[in-house]
Amino acid sequence: MKREDWQAAFGTPTASFDARFQQTLNHLEEDRKMKRFTLRTVILAVALLLATMGVVYAATNGKTLQDFILGRGDAHLPENFATGYDQDLTQTVGDVRFRIRDAYVNGNTLYAIIEASRTDGSPALFLPQDYTEEDLIGNLYREMLEDPRTIAEYAREKNLPIYWVDSWFKRNGEVMEGTFDIAMEEDRRGALFAEVFEVGVQDGFAALTWNVMAWQDAQAIQQADKEITLPVEESKTWEVPVNQRIEGSRITVDAIFFRQNRMDIQADVTYHIDQASDWHANDHYSFEFLDPATNELIPGGAGGSSTIASTNEEDTAFIHKFITLSAEFTGDTVLLRATNPFSEEEPTGTIQVKIR
Repeated sequence: MKREDWQAAFGTPTASFDARFQQTLNHLEEDRKMKRFTLRTVILAVALLLATMGVVYAATNGKTLQDFILGRGDAHLPENFATGYDQDLTQTVGDVRFRIRDAYVNGNTLYAIIEASRTDGSPALFLPQDYTEEDLIGNLYREMLEDPRTIAEYAREKNLPIYWVDSWFKRNGEVMEGTFDIAMEEDRRGALFAEVFEVGVQDGFAALTWNVMAWQDAQAIQQADKEITLPVEESKTWEVPVNQRIEGSRITVDAIFFRQNRMDIQADVTYHIDQASDWHANDHYSFEFLDPATNELIPGGAGGSSTIASTNEEDTAFIHKFITLSAEFTGDTVLLRATNPFSEEEPTGTIQVKIR
């Protein structure tokens, strides 16, 4: 499916969304406009693909970070995993209370669950800044994916106020890149999932500024921030040169960079596309690992929102970051296969790579 098909599928934003988005931009720092992006924005197309393939997202139901991540696709955590998080960090903006319920820093990446609720405990719906009331309620309550009601219809039926909420992290005054998503656990509480890259580590700790924001309808945006320090667990890292072309495809895999920790094994795959072939600017391939003994997908790990980025001006070289494997995978060899989520092409063949 090409770019114009996605645009036709999603349509154009409503006037209320445009107004609210402009209001947000007017109230944020200049650097924040350029440097931050949300999970909703980055994987909107991929989310639609997952929905059509029958992937079900589980509601969090008040669980911890590892349980929240566990509900994403086939990701799972090692048995008896615990983050060890024991801080009580809260901030209040207007009548919305934010609380970091669980957080985990591994290597140079922060994972956090931030709870949003009203200070008086009364019911409400909490939306990310890029949602509108015309989005489906299943975008918030993942167990309601098939529900045809919009958020506005659900709110009217239950007489619930709607709040827009946001959270981000800074280091030395600069906003760090990361992703953000939200799921309602019940009509009184929303769970914001934040994943932040390159948090910076010194003496085993990451010192950050935690920012939150909330607004309702046309009311002014209110912000707050708090200095926090989180312990860090270092990763074991290694590089595997590959330099193999996937037979019958236009793709050459250059190298794979691995990071292993308690939670999962993360991999970044660098590759380039033969420009002499029938190449298109949206040929951004994603990769998956198969077990050579069974030819089955290796179960995913718990962390990482997979992203694909160009690494040259010609848009022929790329990196697919944050592919995860289960921390319990002990094999020394994998099969690597590529797919193009923006095309109807079948997955490529595989190449075998020794990773340990």
